[in-house]
Order: sequence, then structure tokens, then C-alpha cells
Amino acid sequence: VDAVVRACEAAVARAGYAVSRVHRATGDGDAARPDRAEAVFVVGGLVCAACPPRIVRALGLTAGVLEVAVEVLLERVRVAYDPARLGAQDIARKLRKLGYEAEVEGAASASDRALAGEKARRLAREAEVRRYGREALLALVLALPIFVVVMLLKPYGPRGVVLALEANVLGSRRRYLAAEALGSLLLATPIQFWLGARFYAGAVKALRRGSATMDTLVALGTSAAYGYSCYALGAASHNRPCCRSHRTCAMDGHCFHGHHYFETSALLIAFVLLGKYLEARAKGKTSRALRALLELQPARAVVLCDDQAETVDAAALRRGDVCLVAPGLAVPADGVVVRGASTVDESMLTGEARPVPKSADPERNAVYGGTVNLGPGALRVQVVAVGAGPRGNQPACRAR
Repeated sequence: VDAVVRACEAAVARAGYAVSRVHRATGDGDAARPDRAEAVFVVGGLVCAACPPRIVRALGLTAGVLEVAVEVLLERVRVAYDPARLGAQDIARKLRKLGYEAEVEGAASASDRALAGEKARRLAREAEVRRYGREALLALVLALPIFVVVMLLKPYGPRGVVLALEANVLGSRRRYLAAEALGSLLLATPIQFWLGARFYAGAVKALRRGSATMDTLVALGTSAAYGYSCYALGAASHNRPCCRSHRTCAMDGHCFHGHHYFETSALLIAFVLLGKYLEARAKGKTSRALRALLELQPARAVVLCDDQAETVDAAALRRGDVCLVAPGLAVPADGVVVRGASTVDESMLTGEARPVPKSADPERNAVYGGTVNLGPGALRVQVVAVGAGPRGNQPACRAR
């Protein structure tokens, strides 16, 4: 197994991506140990690919933390820890110190907890999509006029339009400010400091943690363009009348011929917001697909004990339990068929609608939680994995 993992890591590294190994909890067998507990945290603020490795690294250095798994699409962090050394709230505080919004997920059954958390995240993501959509639209409305004027009308427009754009709005022979420069400043400022405020906030949080994120890059790049543009306007305001249109003159050494870059900062923020809007929409679609998979998990299971059938909560299943799966019912947990023969619909995992034969034959005895017994016979399935273990009865985990 280690050789396969190392080969996968090497393949990902060759593709140009950073890779770090994330260890998962090992199921209910380990969770029953007195020196091991597991908690799931709903985490907000996972803004880029650098966040999961940072969380794994920071929590991994915390005394008492045993294993960490970051589920980016579901915005969850699963942590196995030693309850004698720290608690779930200590881990939540550590996540908040890293700059993320973190809360311990509720203590309902695993299925109910996952569905409730997914519903809350879906509502939050829908609000996030609407917010990013509004901000991206407003940023584009403000930035596109700057782009049209600076990149199209000023260099290629009719002479009368160019002269109007270069007209001095101060009406003074000693001070100069072009009409297009003033308009660009007025349009770019709300984009930079209102719509772009989230990037400054994210950059400050990253700076406090001694790290850098995409917010840091956006804040630095746009601030450099905006700051230089303001300097260029101030320097050009002292130009002599003969060179106020940024053309050379006899007194060239006394004139400033730099250009402003308000369109660069404005368009960069607008396109980043547009990208975040598209990313939030894509996450929303993935979230709905994962929720549909979670809803396939049966809430109840029929357990055989001394050949007596008993209906129990599927979340209470343990390894070694033998379940009876009648035709038309879903398999409650990952397991192996110990008696019976039938066909199973595994389209939720493979996308193939063709029924898969299952029996006690070792080559075809593996079944997975959420798949449906199509008949004609009933199956007796011995549970081999429940909760969030290596296979875990979690189709959403397999989908990730």
C-alpha cells in the first residue's frame, strides 16, 4: 500500500502540484479506545489550495492531535485526538487562531449530522454565490468604462474625443488633472477599497499567521497598481502646458510622462471576484451531488442476532454485525456477503446502470453502503467498515 501511495504522490508532484499525505481516522474500532476521540469541525474560510496543508501541519504540531483530515468541498476538518490531553473546543480555538471560522459539528447520528451540516453549508453557499455575483457585476460595471477609455478611446479614438479626455478639469495653468484620470480615480477607488476590502482582510489575517494566501497576492498587486497610479497623477499635475498630454516637449526633463494603471487594479479585482463567483457556483453543484449521495444512506438496518432479526439505527452498526438486506432495500454499511445471492445496483458509485451480481464468492462478495439490492434474493452482509473509517460507509468520501 505504501508503494502505491508513494507512486500516487510522485505522479501528482510530476503534474506540478504540491502534495501532502492526509491520514484518516481508522473507524469505530479505534474510536472505542479510551485514549482516542474524534471530532468534526465545520470550517469557513478555505480560500485556496494552501489551506488544507496549512491546517494539517498546524494541527499536527499540536500536542494530543493524532490524525487530521481536511474535506475541502464539504468545508469540514476531521480530527482524531487524545481526550486526556485536549478537547474539541481546544482544537476549534486553534483553528480560529489560524484565521478560520470553526465550530464543532453537532452530536446527532452520523447520517443526520452530515445532512444537517450539508444543508447549512448549502444555504451559506447560496448566499455566498449571490454576494459574489453582485460584487463581480458591480466591479465589472465600474471597471469596464476605465478599460474602454484608457485602452481604446484614448489611443485610438477621434482627436476631439482624445482632447476632451485630456482636458484639465482643474481649470488652472499651474496644476493639471486630466478628465479621464479623474474619472478613472473615482471609478477605481470603490473597487479597490470597498469591493476589494475582503482581500485586505484576508491578507492581514495571513500576515498575522506569518503566511501568505491568494488574498495576499491580490492585495499586493492591486495596491501597487493603484498606489503608483495615484503617484503618477500627483507627479503629472505639475507638468507644463506643452507636455500635459504626455508628449515630449522642449522642457522634457521637467515633465512627468508616466501613465496611471487604474484599469489594471480595477479589472484584476473584478476578474478575481468573477472567478470566486464561478468557483462558488461549482462548489454549490458539487455540494448538491454530495447531499444526494448522503441521502441514499439508509437510516435503519436489520441486524441478525442468533437468527433473530432486529431493526436498529444504521449509525449504531459495528464491525462484525450481520445485516439482512432484502430485495429493494439499501445496504446499510460497507461489508461482505456471507450468505445469499442477488444483484446490486452500484450506479451511485460507478455510474453504470447494469446490476452487479453478488454472492458469498470471495471474488464478488464486496458490497458498499447505499447501494441497493435489486433481487431476486436476500443477502446477509457482515459489516466490515462503518462511520469514517478506511472505507467508511460514506459515499461522499469515495466521491471526493
